[in-house]
Amino acid sequence: VNVSEEKPVNTLVTQVKAFDANVSSHYNTFKYSIEQILRHISLEQLNYTVSKQYNLTVKAKDTFGKIGETTVVIKVWETPGLHFEHDLHNAMIPENEVGRFQSIHPAPIKAFDGDQEIIYSISKVSPEEFWGNFAIEKETEVINVKKELKREKASLINMAIMASLKNDSMKTAVAT
Repeated sequence: VNVSEEKPVNTLVTQVKAFDANVSSHYNTFKYSIEQILRHISLEQLNYTVSKQYNLTVKAKDTFGKIGETTVVIKVWETPGLHFEHDLHNAMIPENEVGRFQSIHPAPIKAFDGDQEIIYSISKVSPEEFWGNFAIEKETEVINVKKELKREKASLINMAIMASLKNDSMKTAVAT
């Protein structure tokens, strides 16, 4: 069974029924149970980032104790959501200057997910010694140089920018 992570809690996603070949309805009464195989099942919203699949064993037991079982596999779909317009950006930073990045190509860093509020952070700087030289405005994606850079020491710096939803920090996207 494929289920979107956007399905509301308490939505019916599948039904399992047991059948007994006995003629009498007296012998067609079952008790159902669900046994967890691999993952803990939460009553919270499904989240593709947390678990991509749930495996359940459903057992039916008739009044005489005879058992039948089946496995139900629930696969969680990731809904197209948070993403950057471009995954790779380039910027030229003048030597010995601090302040906002003046130009970023091919376009300013911007993430999208409908009308959701997005928070930005710097998740990696390489070489690591330059980590403290940069800051990002959390809600505007504007990157600032905090400390002057010398071309001899920092001719190429790689940076990863992470965007996360303000109301669900587990949903993220990364651009460099």
